[in-house]
Order: sequence, then C-alpha cells, then structure tokens
Amino acid sequence: MILKHLIATLIFFFALSLTVQAQQGGSCLRNVRVSTWSGLSSIDICQGDGTDDVFRFRTSSQAMLFAYLITDQNDIILGISTSQFINLEGYPQGTLRVYAFSYMGSITAQLGQHAFSGNLATICSALTINFVTVNSINPDGGSVAFSNGAASAFSCVNNTEPSILHVQNNSAATAYAYILTNSSSVIIDYTTTSSFDASMLPSGIYRIYGMAFAGNLTITPGNTLSQAPLASLCYGLSDNFLSLEIGLANAGSVTTTSSATTATACQQDLNTPITFSSVAASTASYVYVLTNPNNQVIAILNGNALLPSTLTEGTYRVWGLSFTGNLALLPGDNITTATLADECADLSDNFVSVLISTVSGGTLTASISDNSAVCIGDANSDIVQVQVQGQLAPLYTFLLIDAATQVILDVNTAGSFDLSQQSPGALQMVGLAHLTPINFQSGLALTNYLGSCTALASNIIPFQLILSDGATLSLLDSTQSTVLCTGNGMPDVLSFTNTS
Repeated sequence: MILKHLIATLIFFFALSLTVQAQQGGSCLRNVRVSTWSGLSSIDICQGDGTDDVFRFRTSSQAMLFAYLITDQNDIILGISTSQFINLEGYPQGTLRVYAFSYMGSITAQLGQHAFSGNLATICSALTINFVTVNSINPDGGSVAFSNGAASAFSCVNNTEPSILHVQNNSAATAYAYILTNSSSVIIDYTTTSSFDASMLPSGIYRIYGMAFAGNLTITPGNTLSQAPLASLCYGLSDNFLSLEIGLANAGSVTTTSSATTATACQQDLNTPITFSSVAASTASYVYVLTNPNNQVIAILNGNALLPSTLTEGTYRVWGLSFTGNLALLPGDNITTATLADECADLSDNFVSVLISTVSGGTLTASISDNSAVCIGDANSDIVQVQVQGQLAPLYTFLLIDAATQVILDVNTAGSFDLSQQSPGALQMVGLAHLTPINFQSGLALTNYLGSCTALASNIIPFQLILSDGATLSLLDSTQSTVLCTGNGMPDVLSFTNTS
C-alpha cells in the first residue's frame, strides 16, 4: 500500500515538473498519442442517420491542457473541442480524423484551417503524433429487383417442390440482407443470400426489401420494419420493395382489347394486328395461345398480338393461360387436356374466335354496256342493274360515283340504282368487297373507304347519263295556234321551231 502511494506521488511530481518546465520554457508536450477511451485508433460511425455518435477520447499524457481537432482526410479542421466527449454526428460524410493537441494560452485554431499550418494556441501548441480514424459509414440500400429485372413475382401456394426466387440489388454495400414482410411491413423472415424459397408461404401478398447494413443484424421477425433497429450500427433500406403474390394461377377470361370475343381480319393485312387482353387474371405469368377449332395448339403468341398475315384463311381460337414455373405445352397438344406447366396453371374460361379471310373484289357485269349513254327523263325506265362474280368477302357494296371526282353519289348492296335523281354527266359503277361493315356516306370520296381489308372489283362500269328534253314547239312567229282555209286550192304550209 505504501508502495502504491509512493508511485502515485512520483508520477504527480513528475507531471508537475513537466508542466513547470513547459510553462517556464514556453513549450508544449510533444510525442503524445491519442486514442478513444477504450484505446481504439479507428472507429466506425453511421453518419447522417440522425443519431448522436458520442465517443470519449484521451491522450497518452495528461500533464497539461489538451484539446481536440476533427479534420477531414486532408487535415482541414472541421471541428474543435476542449471536451473529451465528442459527438461526431453531423459532420460531412467521408473519413474523418481526430487529433489532440497540447496547448498553452488561448486556442486560436479556426475552422477551415490546415491542422499543420499556423498556430493552434497563443503561447504554444503541439499535435499528437497520431490520429484516430473515423470511418463514416452511410449504408445505401439502392434498389432491388428479381433476377429477371421484374418488380413483382407470383408463386403457387403449397408447392410440393422448392420455389426459389432469386433477387438482386444495385447497392455498393458489401454487407447486405433481404427482408420478407407481409403487406403491412411486418417482418416474416430475412436472409443474407440472394434467394428465397416461397414454397412454404401461405396465400397472400408479400414484400421483399433490401438492406445495406453495418455491424450485426438485429432483425426480429414479428416486428415491423420501423419498430426497432435492424442492425447494431446502422442500415439503409432499399428505395423500393418487390411484390410477391402467393396463390393459385387464374387466367380469368379473354377478349380483344376492344372487349369483343370474336374478331375478323383479312389475310392480306400486313400491319394491323389483333390484340388481346385478360379480365380478372392473377399476377402469375400469362401467355396467349393460338389453337385451331379442335383446340390443338398452333403457337404461343409473343405478347398479346396476332398478325393476320402470318395465318392462312380459316377459323382460329385464342386462349389465355396463367402459370408459374415453365410452360409444358407443345404444338399439336390439345390445350384442354394437356399438361400446361410444370407448376400450377389455369386456362381461361373462354376463348376469342378469330376468322381470317381473303378479300377479293370479283368482276362486275351490268344491265348496260360499258361507255353507253343512258337517257333519263324519257318514257323508259331509269333503273340499272349490276352484279358481281368471283368475289371473296363476307360483305359487298356497289357504289355509283362521279367519274371525274370519284365522289360517291349512291350506295347499294343489292346492285340496283335508280338514275332518275342523278345529274347528267360521266358516271361509274364500282364494287367493293370488305370484311367488316362500312358506313358509306354520299358526298365523300371513294378513297376514304379503301384499306388493307377492302378490295375493289377488277373492272368498273362507265357510262354517260343524258337528260332527255323535248323542249317547246311553236310556229315561226312564236305562236302556238293558227287558222287554215282548206279546200280553196291554195297550199297550206306551216313552219315550226323548237327550243331544244
């Protein structure tokens, strides 16, 4: 006990002598080291998380006054403290340094000053021969996606085989975890690998978050993401989450995108596809399947569009198919009886019936010959007939048009035109085959109705419409009556004129 008191007394007087020497000689203590109170020369903090990062520092000698500098990696002073307790939260992100310096007089160090440039105090100052490195950690969770780049996935409930979902992130962090929650962000499970087995999850909607972290994971299933720290130091959740649905595949019903369950198109149409949509389908993978009327698979569509020009004339069916895993359908399979996929699958409740037709305008014949003159206003009938042969189309329309302007004058599907209401001039009768109904309007040009699924007849019937006009008859003196004396032996000659 006496020895301990003696040692303490010697240390006190030795330190006192150093202080006196420093004061008498105007010099500060040099060759001093700095560390945290626990002796560390490097520490990690979570900068920018809003939580205080308070550390206690000490020097290897306490024989005189010491203060502390917080600098960046270039030794530019960012902070000054006369206390051993320093809160490192709030400094710029990046690596920091903590120096100590002995000093006498008043501290003159300034923010922005280089720690090794100029005096730090009025009488003297001396920096420690080392510094404590402060590693500023700011985990960035980045964004997450499934391995195929998607933000959502579907998995069958009660799978008998593992259903492995692979996830990825774009964070630069080396310590990373994925957290599985329900739709209310209640934690169900987590992993530091890049995959989940969804086969044992019950039906429901789930989320997968990514998380970069420092320290040790403290994730507790049953807690929400916001209830407790998820890591012992700090962490950063991903900017997004992935949606995962566990359930049964459901293909719903199918229609065209115009909500029809039938579609008609012409085989010559090279640029206009028939497009399809599903109603009440699940979020599982979905494809549209083309079959013949006997339900034999012809092809699986690439997307939701069918180009008529890829098919021959005939009737087809388009089904919707919802599935998980890999498709098992092959061309020639009966879609109603074959195995659809290696996991769960569901066929749509209906199909869209598709008719692919070839359109041809045929050849016209008429009750009048080409380039004939047709009189109106006389005693003869003003009705002309026109017929078509060799046409290929479900619909056909005959049109009376002006030869010069190609403007439609009359429309008829029976092939009969009454010319009595038309004006004289050069006219034409034409025929147009079409796949779908067309609302022709008189006064518009025929070209407005020509398209890839229409076909004009191979010929036209041209003719000239002439108005028959008897005009007015009168005597040369413009009168319409006269008196004749007959039987007198004199010639009875009358001369007439007309206004025709």
